Amino acid sequence: MNIEELLGLVEKAVKEDENENEERAVEILLQLESTPIDAFDFTSAKFAACGKLISTLRKKAKSEAVKRKAKECKDAWTKIIVAKSTRSGTDSKTTTTTTTTTTTTTAAADASKSNENIEEKKKKEEKEEEKEKTTTENGEGTAIEQVQRTIASKVERTNNATRDRSREVIAYGLALAHCEGKCEDISITSLARIVEEVEDAMSGKWKDLGKEYKAKLRQLAFNMKDPKNPDLRRAIAKREIDATTLIDLSSEELGSDERRAANQSIREHAEAEAVRGQRKEASTTAFKCGKCGQRACTFYQLQTRSADEPMTTFVTCVNCENRWKFC
Repeated sequence: MNIEELLGLVEKAVKEDENENEERAVEILLQLESTPIDAFDFTSAKFAACGKLISTLRKKAKSEAVKRKAKECKDAWTKIIVAKSTRSGTDSKTTTTTTTTTTTTTAAADASKSNENIEEKKKKEEKEEEKEKTTTENGEGTAIEQVQRTIASKVERTNNATRDRSREVIAYGLALAHCEGKCEDISITSLARIVEEVEDAMSGKWKDLGKEYKAKLRQLAFNMKDPKNPDLRRAIAKREIDATTLIDLSSEELGSDERRAANQSIREHAEAEAVRGQRKEASTTAFKCGKCGQRACTFYQLQTRSADEPMTTFVTCVNCENRWKFC
């Protein structure tokens, strides 16, 4: 096997994992683990690419079985690299002994340093892997992001950066619904189709993807991410609200029950304040209109002069709307 075939095999393992073909990916990694790589040039760019892809699988593979097998493959390769480096250091030491003692010491020191660096790098990667595993097990945010990535991976790409980003935002809201346990009976594929339907409806209504499109996306994102609004997420995930209806809902209609109650309270308070600020008029027959002679009037009083002066009375005739005032 040459380096090109090795790289092709590694890329195939990555592709199988992306397609969620766990069994095939593990089978390829098992083959890679048993491959004698000591004949390859470890400093070549293609071999470095192989190592990088294996490390990516070890950390971010969709299947835990693939992650474990990628780690075993990485460990096996590391041992071969260390062993080859040691042999190289020993050979260098033997060769340089015939020429100069100083060169021998330097070569041995370099080989030792190389081994130490590899071991140190291996320990660092193991610590990072353990940290990532702990975060995945204990961190709700990471779990939601994993579900989001799974949903997004099944969403059809539009090759438009704005639309694809919008689909990721909507996918996050449905990932929240999935992780809350309210939509565990709905498949990830179904949630991905809902993401496509909602974004398609938005781009169909606002074809220029301009301010209105982005404003609706922000509105949906805010309400779908609201911790106090799980009913909206559930309704979207269970298709109780279709995509066309969803994008026509106002911010008030998208909000949670608590938010609607708070908005109603604010409106009632504002109305009360508006009424309280209005002048109060009273009806009376004490005054006679000088224009039509009727006594049906309304009046109110205001302090228009200094405090020790009497209030000014403003009178309006109900019959002809004639107005006058007196102190």
